[in-house]
Amino acid sequence: EKSSNDLEPTRLLAKVFCNTICTFIFGSRIEYSDPEIEIILGCIDMFNLKNPLLPEFLWPLIAMFPIFPSMRKRKEGIQGVKKYIASRIQPLLKSGPRNPPETLVEAYALDIMEKGSGQLNKDSLIAVIYELFFAGTETSSTTLLWFFAFMSTYSEIQEKLFAEVQNVVGNGKLNLSHLKEMNYLQAVQFEVQRFGCIAQTSGPHVILETIELSSGEKIPKGQMTAGSIHWVMRHSDLWKFPKEFNPSLEGRSWVSKIWLTI
Repeated sequence: EKSSNDLEPTRLLAKVFCNTICTFIFGSRIEYSDPEIEIILGCIDMFNLKNPLLPEFLWPLIAMFPIFPSMRKRKEGIQGVKKYIASRIQPLLKSGPRNPPETLVEAYALDIMEKGSGQLNKDSLIAVIYELFFAGTETSSTTLLWFFAFMSTYSEIQEKLFAEVQNVVGNGKLNLSHLKEMNYLQAVQFEVQRFGCIAQTSGPHVILETIELSSGEKIPKGQMTAGSIHWVMRHSDLWKFPKEFNPSLEGRSWVSKIWLTI
C-alpha cells in the first residue's frame, strides 16, 4: 500500500532527461508545468507501447499500413515528436547559428552553411534529434529508477557512495574531472546498468559474412541476428556474483574491469 510519504519519481525523471536533451539541442529548457513537455512524453509513451510479435517480412508492410492499435499509436508518437522538433528548430535555423556553435542545432546549421546541404539538411537534423529523444529520455530515466531502487535496498552501498562523493566533491559542484577520483561511483553506475539491464537484447544486426561458432554451428551471410544482453550480464564466466547486486572489482572478470579503467 502507498502512504503519503511514498515517492513515485518516474514522470519527474522523464521530465529531467527530456529537459536535459532540450537544453543540449535547442539551448533552452521547458518548464515542468508546461503542457508542452507532457505532449512530448506522451508521444514517447505511445512509441514505447508493446508491439505484436510478427514475422520479419511483415514489418515493412505493417509500417506502411499500421493495422494494430499499438502500431498506429507508435506511428502517432513518432509523428508527434518530429512535429515538435520541426517547430523548435525552424526559428533557430532562420536566425542563423553562432560561431562557435553552442547547441546541436547551431553546430548542424553551421556544417550545412560550410559544406552545403547534401546529406546535411533539415530532414536529417530532425531524424538525429528524434533519435536522441527516444533513445535518451526513457532509457536514462529508467536507469535512474533502478539506481534509486538499489540505493533504497542496499543502505550500506548508499552510505559508501555518499562518503566518496563527500570526500571528493564536498560542498562544491560536481564536474567531469571529479569522476577520475570516484571509482566506487563508477562501479555502482556500471553495476546498476548490468544488474538492471533495461535492454534485454541488442538491436537487430545482419551478418555480413558467414561465421562459424565454437560449437560448429554456422550463421550464414545475410542472416538477421540479435544478441542477448541479459545472458551476458548474468553469465557466471564474466561475473563472480552474476545474480547479486555487487558493485566491486572483486566480483568482475577482466572484461568488466576494463570498464573502470577507460
